[in-house]
Amino acid sequence: MSFLRAPADALKSILAPFPLLRRLTHAAGWTTLGTVIGNGLTFVAMIGVARLLGREAFGELGILQSTVTMFQVFAAVGLSSTAMKHVAEYRSREPLRAGHIIAISDLTAVVAGGVAAIAVFAFAPWLAAKALVHPELTSLLRIAAVTIALSSLTGAMNGTLGGMEEFRSIAVINFTSGLTAFPLVLAGALWKGVEGVVLALAAQALLTCVLVCWMARRKAKKHSIPITLHGAREWPVLWRFSLPAMLAAIMVAPAEWLCSAMLVRRSGYSQMGIYAAAMQWRNLLMFLPIMIVQSALPVFASVKSAHGPRSEEFRRLTVVSQNAIMLLIFPAATLLMFLARDVFRLYGAAYVPGSNVLVAVCFMVTIQCTMCGLAPAIEAWGNMWAPAAFNSCWGLLYISFAWAGVARWGAVALAFASGAAFIALNYINLIYFHGKFPKGTATRSTRAMIAAIALVIFCLAIPVRIRTWVALPCSIMTLLMALLYFSDRAMMGGPLLNSWQALIASRKGPDEEVL
Repeated sequence: MSFLRAPADALKSILAPFPLLRRLTHAAGWTTLGTVIGNGLTFVAMIGVARLLGREAFGELGILQSTVTMFQVFAAVGLSSTAMKHVAEYRSREPLRAGHIIAISDLTAVVAGGVAAIAVFAFAPWLAAKALVHPELTSLLRIAAVTIALSSLTGAMNGTLGGMEEFRSIAVINFTSGLTAFPLVLAGALWKGVEGVVLALAAQALLTCVLVCWMARRKAKKHSIPITLHGAREWPVLWRFSLPAMLAAIMVAPAEWLCSAMLVRRSGYSQMGIYAAAMQWRNLLMFLPIMIVQSALPVFASVKSAHGPRSEEFRRLTVVSQNAIMLLIFPAATLLMFLARDVFRLYGAAYVPGSNVLVAVCFMVTIQCTMCGLAPAIEAWGNMWAPAAFNSCWGLLYISFAWAGVARWGAVALAFASGAAFIALNYINLIYFHGKFPKGTATRSTRAMIAAIALVIFCLAIPVRIRTWVALPCSIMTLLMALLYFSDRAMMGGPLLNSWQALIASRKGPDEEVL
């Protein structure tokens, strides 16, 4: 690994004058490394599963995963964000309070996860027969209930590790989880089809839960944080922060599940299979923004505690978070949008006619990411009730748009409906938080949304065969435009201007002249 030392030293020297950017890069870097490898393996495995199962069976797996995701939101109760924010604030100056927060989060996660799992197990026959129009899915829903219970505790413990800024440990966990999922999922698909995949995912969830619990306890001892409920007076944090955080998430996952169920009922499991394949790529595109957001929250909370929410440091961190996500997402989404037909060939010939669904999903991701970089700032402010109300507006709009178009246009309508709802949500947030967001936030966000709309119109307007040839030029042009419009010179321009000299310096000997 010695060949990485020079670039690493160069990167440190580049970021040396920018402590906030260096801290955010370190946080996101480790989390991203583990997630890229871990989720990458799972992603490749799911492409294999899609080919093995076919569109109909893969659609069944997709609606099962959507159902699990919906109940996971209820089970999580916003505990990951709660633990991450408050442990980051208290771990240094009040470690006992941090330990109370961890203990409260763990206990609540066990109770909430257990209740959600029991509910799914009990109502599985009704969900399968009435909501999903497929009674044969009853047993699979009951197996998936185990995953729901385990994911609740895993989320809370991951929040604890994030709050302690133990991102290297999170990377190790993500890598291990993906490494085990790869053979398990493929073996399960070969062994028992959809049922085998669900069993494999449950086994992966158990292993991940055990690993993250052990790691969180170990790191708490390292930071001298006593995990105990004795004398805990922090219970009000559950309804001040956790409850509105859960409500904010509840307005998203159930809306997505209802729209997926609507697609199944009106267009069949074949369309759901195409949509599930496209949503895999949405998850791939979103993993970097999600990692940045999750890694940024403890940094935001720490900066807020040290300098205040109105400080220049907090403002700069907010700008960097938003710009970094847009700089990453726009070129990647553009490339995937124009290569949609070629990408769907990986799944088999049956998926290729639905490639426009992936185009629509890429549009949805770009719209969503124009504002998601601001989420850590909102959470650090502690104002979680407003996002809960706004997300309910998004859910109602999404369901309304999907209902109007899904019967005629199928999965394409579902993706575009989500994108249109996100445009409305973005402007609601911009108007409400106008006085708190840094100057220029509304302008950057509007430019990004206009660019996303122009891109998807251009992509759909040109013939499918030509899209492959223009994919790379369009992606490069999008990157250049993103650098022009979505970069903050004070925070990101400096490292770019200094990078050339630093990289040359890392490669030259001590006696050589550096320009």
